[in-house]
Amino acid sequence: MARTPRGTGRQTDKFLMMAGLGPKQVVENMFNMKTIVSKKSMATVQYPGTLNSRSEFDAFWTLMESKEKFCTLLLEEFLKKILQIVNKDIKLPPGIKMSSVLNTVQFLTLFYNYNSSSSKLKSLHQRITEKINKLDGKSDLMAVKEEIAQAMKIIDLHLELRNGSENADTLLRWFTNYCATQGTPEEFNKMRNFVSFSTFDPSRRMSGAQVFLFSFLKTHSTKPAYLKAIVGNTIKRIRAIPQVMKMNPKVAESSLLSYFQILYSIMIYGADIKTEQIIEAIQTIYQFYFWPKPIGGIAKDLLFMMERECLIPGQTLRDELAFEAVCARGKRDAGPLGQKEALVLHMVDVTCPSSSTFCHIMRIMDKDEKEEGQRLKIGQFSVPSQVLIMLNMMNFDTSISRKDLDSLLRIGRSDMKKLFDECQAVTEVLKQRRPEGMTPEESHEYRSQNFRAMIAKWPELAAQRDPGDEPISVDLKQIELNQLHDHGFPLIMPPFFHNAIKVDLKYNLVTPEQRKLAFEGIILPPESTMFEPLLKNIKKLMYGVSPVNKLTLRLILTGGDRLMHSFLCAYLRLLEAEPALAENVNFKFFVIPTGLNHLACFLARHDSWYNRHIYTPFWSDRFLLPWVYIDPFDKPTAEKEGNMMTKFFRDLVDNYVRNAKQTMGVKIWKCKVFDTMPDWDNKADKRDAKKSVRRIAFSDVSHAVKDEPSQIFPFFQRLEIGHGAELIKYCESEEKKMRKRLVELTTKRDLNTQEGKELIRLRGELRPENYETRRKKLADKFGRERYQTPELMIRFLKVGMDGTPVRVLCDQFMAFSQITLSNVPMHSDKDTFPPNPEDPWLEMFVKSAPSYSTKKNILNAEPAQHVSRVEIIVRSPTDSFPVLVDGQLFPQVKGQKNSGYKSIVIEKMLDSDDNQMAFPVQTFFPIKL
Repeated sequence: MARTPRGTGRQTDKFLMMAGLGPKQVVENMFNMKTIVSKKSMATVQYPGTLNSRSEFDAFWTLMESKEKFCTLLLEEFLKKILQIVNKDIKLPPGIKMSSVLNTVQFLTLFYNYNSSSSKLKSLHQRITEKINKLDGKSDLMAVKEEIAQAMKIIDLHLELRNGSENADTLLRWFTNYCATQGTPEEFNKMRNFVSFSTFDPSRRMSGAQVFLFSFLKTHSTKPAYLKAIVGNTIKRIRAIPQVMKMNPKVAESSLLSYFQILYSIMIYGADIKTEQIIEAIQTIYQFYFWPKPIGGIAKDLLFMMERECLIPGQTLRDELAFEAVCARGKRDAGPLGQKEALVLHMVDVTCPSSSTFCHIMRIMDKDEKEEGQRLKIGQFSVPSQVLIMLNMMNFDTSISRKDLDSLLRIGRSDMKKLFDECQAVTEVLKQRRPEGMTPEESHEYRSQNFRAMIAKWPELAAQRDPGDEPISVDLKQIELNQLHDHGFPLIMPPFFHNAIKVDLKYNLVTPEQRKLAFEGIILPPESTMFEPLLKNIKKLMYGVSPVNKLTLRLILTGGDRLMHSFLCAYLRLLEAEPALAENVNFKFFVIPTGLNHLACFLARHDSWYNRHIYTPFWSDRFLLPWVYIDPFDKPTAEKEGNMMTKFFRDLVDNYVRNAKQTMGVKIWKCKVFDTMPDWDNKADKRDAKKSVRRIAFSDVSHAVKDEPSQIFPFFQRLEIGHGAELIKYCESEEKKMRKRLVELTTKRDLNTQEGKELIRLRGELRPENYETRRKKLADKFGRERYQTPELMIRFLKVGMDGTPVRVLCDQFMAFSQITLSNVPMHSDKDTFPPNPEDPWLEMFVKSAPSYSTKKNILNAEPAQHVSRVEIIVRSPTDSFPVLVDGQLFPQVKGQKNSGYKSIVIEKMLDSDDNQMAFPVQTFFPIKL
């Protein structure tokens, strides 16, 4: 294999070609992949569709971005392979999907510089289109026919746009329609059937069709002609929604919410939409004002925003800047306007290869910047921001000369703050007068009078400046005010500063060398906590925070179920240890599934925009080609230079953080566990039986277990006893044996051929990226009916569909194969009604052991129940059982065969006001079930 090039941005074309990173070489290697074995480490070092190292990956994509001829060649090579596949000359190699090839073709077409006049490129595109159109229903390519056709259509339209087509408006309108189509007819039919398709199957990786279109449209919305076409077509399509609603309500609802999202996103990024188009949009959207939720509520918010934009042009963007002022901010001044960066914290599991890969692609590192410029309290604007917001506001209604700017620059900081407050007061008056029916013309006249009077005061304020009050010109040294004057004092949102809080959820070790050593060890250290690094980072942001000036903290959870559960524990411990945080901080959580994440699967099923722009690109296997897998044991690179792929994935995350305004409160539950037999009140059932069913309340329900628990585990997804818990226990035991055998072979000096093959197999199977495949094989080996619990008694509070208590039920002692309490649905759930994470009850399902399945009792008759409290205890003091909480096995005691608990109690996690706590997860669309 060619040696790895050094650096990423300075290689010559000749050097990269010699290193095997030319476009033709890379594509040929992907489609003629052979397993490469390193004799030194006796481990596979390459996977289909990937490059060997992050250095090669960075060098290749930097080359594609900097050289048009290489990008054109790469595009031609991929189209050539697609044509060969369509002609059945070749087949896709194992591990590479057609969706990844098509994603790469669309990505290159929309975002990179290529030769759109290339005759070979046009010929390949035409031949593929003709071949696809001739496919009949008997072809084995019918499954991907639509995907290929859509990709070719996007290329065709973009070629026309690049070559100066006079029909650009039509092309952009088609792109807008495609962007709003958030699913196939098959997917929409599944959405109608909530019981059977309540969540996505995580093993079915989604294709990335059209995931790039919104980023493309948002970029082109800065051009007035393109913006007019995008907004005009969006309004036109919204008008047609009532007719679509009659034929397919789900398609109409999803498309309408997508059109609303397009308008909203364009407006908050400061697009210069003409007043006439805004008025037209208001007239079109008003018909949806009285529609039921979620459409009616979103239409109301959008109408309010548009009416305010008519009265106060540019106010939408200024309101977003005001919101950013109460969010966590970085320490650096960045961008052309000298704004503080918007801080976003990523919770990252450093042992997860996918998380490490995306952290590298997006250049997210764990670092602490030095303070630059003015230190700002929550809600406070810097002097440059005050000046630019004021000038932007005035520029819509009055003319500002360079002489006026000279006077303004001599004004002191204290007077500038007063001027800024006066401008804010003008907008507040207009907001209050909006319900009175004020017209845009009247608003313009009011603003003009006030702003002209303010500008007239600037020379006097400059002359009367206190010598001890520094002029604002000191703060504006780095800003080209005259240049901004020529462009109308445009505002932009502050750039994001993505900072990682890296935690080791598997080894509790810090350095890559320590983790690698632990990986080869026999017994792994216990799981670490996120509490300390999380608290440390939050305390750095508490300057000027109070119950009146709350801090809005945006946290991105980058990982799978294990990270979600660990963060939930840290979050609750944080609120308990630091009560002031609950009063002074508004938490907003965002979920990016770089690992198996069942909450993300649920969100993607019910929020089509999240599905397309977050779930699909981050959960897809090798979303673009060539891809790279970052070994968690490797030392992170200090390379800061990004490329177009860095920008694309950062844009996806930035849009998620800024545009996901809906909050889904996932209910939090707790599991109290008992290491010893607690006192069980046998009279509790008799007392509950005497109470009237109609008058029962939560406060009246008797508890059989009243002892203090040994430990409490919070959860918000599910709890399992029986098969699920024992399967995980079995997998961990088998993996321990595999690691022990791996150490034996590694330390052995002379290996025979069979032992060498076994060593290679073990190293491959135990790699982190093969976790899912390894667990699936072990699950098949374990068998479904292999285990049953000891005899247990289950006592539970049954609730109705409105969450009110119905009665307390207690069954006899029985052994069970499975006991599941679900708050988030899983694709494998077949026997119970899918839970709603926002409901104040759990969906319980029990399956009796075969020897107990014929007994007459409550749970055999009705195995599925709505419950809000469950108490379970073993019959014999010598028995115990483990529990699986959000996918994590407890107790985590290594080497004990009968480790487990004697009793558990599952109930709501309550706050200080006895209200059930919720985990605030942000979504684009409201989750409507």
